[in-house]
Amino acid sequence: MRSIIMAVLTMVLCVSVSMGQEQPQGTITVFGSASTTVMPDQVIWQLTLLARDEEMEKVGEKIDKTLYEIMEAVEFLKIPDENIALGKIKVSVQHKTKNDYKTVKINYYEQRQKINLTQTNMDQYDSFRHALTKINGLTFRQQFTMSKLDSVITEMRIAALQNAKEKADQLAGVLEQSVGRAISISEFKPNPTQRDLEDALSYQQGIVSSRGKPEGIDVKYRIYGVFVLE
Repeated sequence: MRSIIMAVLTMVLCVSVSMGQEQPQGTITVFGSASTTVMPDQVIWQLTLLARDEEMEKVGEKIDKTLYEIMEAVEFLKIPDENIALGKIKVSVQHKTKNDYKTVKINYYEQRQKINLTQTNMDQYDSFRHALTKINGLTFRQQFTMSKLDSVITEMRIAALQNAKEKADQLAGVLEQSVGRAISISEFKPNPTQRDLEDALSYQQGIVSSRGKPEGIDVKYRIYGVFVLE
């Protein structure tokens, strides 16, 4: 009799506990994306001056001549001093050697210097590039960018989250449910694998692409959200 009473009490207790426990809330996980193309308003010129000669003095004269011609082009564009960054001067000596690698004499002296210029007058891009191509002892690369690129990235981040919320609302509506608070917002998938992390990092590194194209800079963003279903 006692064992029967204990069994009934145990059953009642289990039922009471289970009824007192809240059922887990459902969630929905979605990702949102946003992208845009913006026109560059700046060109960053990366110039490298190079001179070689058997006489050190002539090496310096060649560098000075190249630098003078660059400054002439810079003055034409009216590039302000704060948009000009002069790099360190690197001087090296190349020796002639015999077959046994013993030094015979100096072959030539070499001097290198890097200069970075930021051009904001895009209308003069072609003329400035043409002027640089005519300067001896100079090689260059250019990178197109936008002065307010960080604010564009922020806009895409917000737009991607809004897109994720819209997706969640649409999917929840099919089930006649609504979307509640967000419990997770991330640039990574929930419970990501190592491959997911690598893919996400690769994607984030490519948020800004087409920097080298004057016709436009592509900006894209993707974000994951986990929302409570109500």
